[in-house]
Parts: sequence; C-alpha cells; structure tokens
Amino acid sequence: MIPLRQFHEAGLKLEESATPFGSASNQHVFGLDIQGDRFRMWKPEHVITQVQARDAKMRQVVLTVKEPLTTFTLEVPKHMVAPRDRVLRTFKSGRSVVAEVERKTSPETRYFLCGVDERNHPFIAQLPGIATSVQKAHELLKPQELRGQKVKGHGKNVKVRGKKKTVYRQGEWFMLPLNVDDLAGVEAYAQKHGTVKAVRLGGRMGRGKPHTADEQIVVPDGVVVRAAVYMRGKLRHVEHDTLDFPNWVRVVRNTEVGGATQGATWVD
Repeated sequence: MIPLRQFHEAGLKLEESATPFGSASNQHVFGLDIQGDRFRMWKPEHVITQVQARDAKMRQVVLTVKEPLTTFTLEVPKHMVAPRDRVLRTFKSGRSVVAEVERKTSPETRYFLCGVDERNHPFIAQLPGIATSVQKAHELLKPQELRGQKVKGHGKNVKVRGKKKTVYRQGEWFMLPLNVDDLAGVEAYAQKHGTVKAVRLGGRMGRGKPHTADEQIVVPDGVVVRAAVYMRGKLRHVEHDTLDFPNWVRVVRNTEVGGATQGATWVD
C-alpha cells in the first residue's frame, strides 16, 4: 500500500499511479512524481515505503524507499543525460532531441523530502543522507558551509536589505552575501569581463522551470576572486517570490541527490 494516510495527515495529496512510469516494462520499479497539485506514486509490492517524519504545519514529509537493485529505461531530454546513464538511443521528438537511457536503482534505503513551498507548489528532493525529521532534511539540503545557519526562505518582491550576513534561498538555490573585499573583487571582475543578462541559474543543465537572474558571472579558477557563480539584481521564478539583490551574491545549489527514482530528481 502507498502511504496515503500519512501524506494526507501532513496536508499533502497523494494518489496511486494507474501505470508504471516510463513504460510497461518498468512495472517492478518504484516511481514518484508530481501531477498538478498532488504527488503520484507507483509502488510495486516488493518495494518498502515509509513516512519517516512529517510536519503538518510546513506540509512536508520525509519518505524512505527501499527496493532491490533494478535496471530500467527512461526517456529524457538529451541535455539531461547523467554521466552514469547508459544511452541506448537518441531521437528527435518535435524540436527536441531525446535520449533513451538505462539506469539502475540503488539497493540502499533512500530518503526523500516531499512537500509544498511558500506558494503551495509540490516538490520532491532526494536527500544525501539519513533524516529522522523534516528539520534534519532541511539541514541536509543546505551546502556544508551553511549547516546550522539560518536561511531566509522567501519574501514577496523583497528588496534584500537585511543583515549583511543573511543568507537567502529560492527553490534549490542559496544566495550568500560577500564581504567587502570579495564584493570589490567580483565587481572588478565583472567590469573587466562583462556580465550575462537575464540568464538562467545553472545554465542549460538547470532542471525544471528556470530561476532567472538579472545579471550573472561565472568566475573560473586561477583568479583572485573565489571561483563560483555570482548574481546581482532580481532573481525570478514563476513558482517563487522574487528576490532583489542590490549587490553581488555568491550562488550555491542545494545538495539534493539526482537519484534513479523516476520523477523524483528535482526540488523546486
């Protein structure tokens, strides 16, 4: 049985999928995705799922999945082929190039954070470790350098003028403030090399709907300034409140795992 009651008690909608994900041949593979305002799950009888923790106020749960090592196939946009994927074939689908890839599930117990964001949009994130609470899951998704620090999650069209040490988050992205020296160094680099306007964070490899920054620069290794991605101005996303950074900030992605579970490879 899928954990309908536990999701419902956390204020989340979950329904059982009528068919396996990808193709009929994947009937032995666990699948989890999002359809509109609800989660959809395909759970073979031999797969064990359990809601490890839930937070009804935040409307989020920690879900564990245990299944044996299994090989399955999946069609993904060619630019989203992972290094570990075995590409079986590529083909045109409309204007896009699609790859049929072979993947393997993990025999290790996997942990997922499932819930809704500030605008009640569902999300899924595979965690990089064990979480026994929703709060622990949030900590695991933070980059190592931010563990234990407070993060401001969102603000409606907010002008970011808080404390200089405030870290902000929009979806899977964290924005870190710079000290005076680093800010001067980034500004000097931007003036010398220019910036990219209205650009998607993460570039072409970004998943899901884009988070778009007014200005962005990517500083390579071998420069006085720390090698990283930096942005300035408004950061927009159709499912999140807009953030507005008057000064350059360093951008870091969360630590979610791009696992083999079908459909469960993003957080947004």
